[in-house]
Amino acid sequence: MKSYQWNFKTKKLRKSDNQYDRKLLDEDEPVEAIYIENGTESDIKNPFIAALPPAKDDDALLMLKYTKGLDDYDFQKVKDMTVHEKIMAVNEMRTKFRICLSFQKQLEDAFHSSLVNSYRLRKLYRDTKAKIPANIDNKDVILHQKMFGDAGDSANSSFALLGYSGVGKSTSLKQLLMDYPQVILHKVPGSEDVIPQIVYLVVNCLPNSNFNEMYVSIGKAIDRALGNIQPYYEEVIRKIKGLSSKMNKVIELIETFNIGIILLDEIQLIDFQHTKENSFEGLMTIVNATKISIAVIGTEDAYSKMFINLRNARRVGTLIDASTYTENDSYFKNIVSFMMNYQWFDTWVDCDEDMFNALKECSYGIIDQLISLYVMMHIYYFEKKGKKPKVNGDYVRMISRKYFPYMKRLNKLLKEPMSDNQLKKASEETKELLKKLLKEAEEKNNETEIKQIELSDLMLNIAKIKEPIIKDIENVGFDRAEIEKCFEKLVRKGLENMSNKEIKQAIILELTKPKGKGHRANKPTQEEMLQAITQ
Repeated sequence: MKSYQWNFKTKKLRKSDNQYDRKLLDEDEPVEAIYIENGTESDIKNPFIAALPPAKDDDALLMLKYTKGLDDYDFQKVKDMTVHEKIMAVNEMRTKFRICLSFQKQLEDAFHSSLVNSYRLRKLYRDTKAKIPANIDNKDVILHQKMFGDAGDSANSSFALLGYSGVGKSTSLKQLLMDYPQVILHKVPGSEDVIPQIVYLVVNCLPNSNFNEMYVSIGKAIDRALGNIQPYYEEVIRKIKGLSSKMNKVIELIETFNIGIILLDEIQLIDFQHTKENSFEGLMTIVNATKISIAVIGTEDAYSKMFINLRNARRVGTLIDASTYTENDSYFKNIVSFMMNYQWFDTWVDCDEDMFNALKECSYGIIDQLISLYVMMHIYYFEKKGKKPKVNGDYVRMISRKYFPYMKRLNKLLKEPMSDNQLKKASEETKELLKKLLKEAEEKNNETEIKQIELSDLMLNIAKIKEPIIKDIENVGFDRAEIEKCFEKLVRKGLENMSNKEIKQAIILELTKPKGKGHRANKPTQEEMLQAITQ
């Protein structure tokens, strides 16, 4: 049986660009494949790799991607806001405020590498005589191809993203996937047929769930990717009896829809205890059969469940420890500095050393706990009758005792992630390997932390000016995605010495450049552009 290959045209991209329209990515719509020159010579000839967005290798742009302030914040307007408006505004910190965390660079690299390796180890086979029934957009369709892994190749290794609850694992994963289309459609030359490629699936593991439920959840994730509003593959897998049969169905769907990577979020909630299929070996069977990447995301509890023996420890691949940034005081100061650019107290509060120490003590450096603490510092302040309290280190500690007393009980556990309790089932050999993997993850994260500290002032300024500038230009009729591309181009060149007006002028000049022979992009009037520049 000969593998199927077709000729396609590739295009070159500027560094860190994405070949897909931002609107389609934001709307989670399937995209028609756009092939780029990226990777090795064989990668460029592989349509499933050539259609993927490139890896992110620009530190400044990576930081900008993961850093987001509050778009409409203005401290001068705080004095005129009602208590309700202030509460609504500060609560946006929970959902909209984001800052780049050190492990996100490692996550970006590991994800892209795992995805590419997944398609390197597999080949597509097509036969128009083969009638493979499928269901897309809740419509029955016929496909004529499947993708198989080579049984002679070694199993694909992926990555494990592990760390304390609240350090930003799931949020970071969501931010990462915003740059990747979930479904890419490849047109078959000389035919009306389309080959679907599901790039990734995110499967949320349920509390006390077993592998029976996990396979059903994979079916549910496939339905969502394919636009099946009414459950189809979820029900197909649910009705199959026996774990082995369910697993074989999942393998069949991976081969049919050319799935690149499956991300199992909250992996520590799965029961790994009772049978061979209800263990990490069950996942490895799928990897061996298909060569797909299966990555896991979970809390520190997952260490003891996944590293029971040396074979599993090696199979995990890259270990990303998401918690390491919580121990870096200089890095934490940068986070606090950026966070405190957004405050709603009656007078501006500067963070002194004691207040910084209090924030670190009470949040343990965990971003989710820090933001929750900061929000409650404001809400208590708003609702306090009479004379307002002084916002300082003692105030932080009082808020922590009042609203987060349980955090004190977690202190010992968080400071001992390698405790015997978590690794009691692992062999000594496995413990040593895990310690080595954790050390490697820490070293990589430390490198990123140093770079981010060096770039922190620049990135803080860029994050604060980015959204207002984009909005001003967007309001006069330019496309947001195009504005963002131009803004990122300026970031690559360096805009630290430019005023907001100069940045707007440069973006508008780029947007109005001729595109093609004798053609200029549609643009607003000169008066409207002048308005955008002077705002």
